[in-house]
Amino acid sequence: IGGARVHSLVQVLDELLALGLPLTDVVRMVTANAAVLLGLEGEIGTLAPGAVGDVSVLAVVEGEWILSDSLGVELRATRRLRPEMAVRGGVMYQADSPLLRAGALQMA
Repeated sequence: IGGARVHSLVQVLDELLALGLPLTDVVRMVTANAAVLLGLEGEIGTLAPGAVGDVSVLAVVEGEWILSDSLGVELRATRRLRPEMAVRGGVMYQADSPLLRAGALQMA
């Protein structure tokens, strides 16, 4: 899974979930672990006092989907993440992409 047809970080998170990684590990990979890799541990990637409080709020959606990559490799998914909102610099932004509308995600 992967390849040239990756459109978003959430798509990658969905693929990791479909491969069997626990949600807590997947979230850690793109928050705390990424902060360590960037040398910003304790400053970003955490919801601690004094840290930057930017947050993406994602809903877990149950269902059945077939994920595929640019090579045609397919993987069955029973959970996906759907962006709900983001908070950046104290301002809330609702997720409003047409890709998020009901029916936009193809079911298996």
